[in-house]
Amino acid sequence: MYVGTIHSWCLNALQEYKYECQKFSVLDEIKLSLFIEKNFKQIRMQDVEMERFKDTGRFIALMGILREAEFIMLMTSRKNYLTHWKNTKPP
Repeated sequence: MYVGTIHSWCLNALQEYKYECQKFSVLDEIKLSLFIEKNFKQIRMQDVEMERFKDTGRFIALMGILREAEFIMLMTSRKNYLTHWKNTKPP
């Protein structure tokens, strides 16, 4: 029996069956913040007028909202859902 989050279960399954995934880990809040702060320029937070260190929490919250909104939009719009499915369907 496995007890944990879906993220940790997926990571565990990947690491068990894919050698190249053994170096991956799930980011907790602190590691996620450090990752974003380290990659501030690559993430381009300054393009949305956010400051390094000061706006990291807001940026993380915004990305969560945007991902959730994208998922909701995809799932609630049948046309978008079918188009997405058709475009990602294997040949």
